[in-house]
Amino acid sequence: MTIKVIRKYLSLLCIYSIIGLLCSGCLQSGATLTATPTLVPIDFQVLSVSDDVQVSVVVEGQQVLVDIKNPGGIGRANLKQISGKQPEQIILQYHLKGLENHQFSYGDIRIRISISSNGERRVTQTMQRGARGKETPIGPESPYWMEVNVDAIADGLIDIQAPQDYLAGEQQLFELEWVDFYR
Repeated sequence: MTIKVIRKYLSLLCIYSIIGLLCSGCLQSGATLTATPTLVPIDFQVLSVSDDVQVSVVVEGQQVLVDIKNPGGIGRANLKQISGKQPEQIILQYHLKGLENHQFSYGDIRIRISISSNGERRVTQTMQRGARGKETPIGPESPYWMEVNVDAIADGLIDIQAPQDYLAGEQQLFELEWVDFYR
């Protein structure tokens, strides 16, 4: 072998050794050589609302607050998630002093809530699958159950959480309909 060939092999050996040391140092320190995915923030769009209804959406991490103001007390709104993964929690916050009828619809599911207007504020809920499906009562053990907080109803606030079935699925669109008190 000539001296040029030996120098070439030694140069390559040194380069490969340096690369090997750098890589082993990275791996020993716990670093990985894989790229981390970029998280897309959750975002919702209000597609439509009835007259005199104001809807705003606030996202904080994996939690979404849908704030609904409706002086007339009867309304509807359609919302669509336009980016990000499904949130862990969606809270619908109504600025109303009563809620005789509330509907949360997605896909072929419709969940109906009624809060009695007497002193005890009893909450009843039903679920219906499909337009011709039977409306059946549901309880807190159901994946369709929507937690309702009426603690601040005297101050004009009602909080309703989206059901686990919606949050665990891949639906991106939901419709809300409500009546504060039947007239």
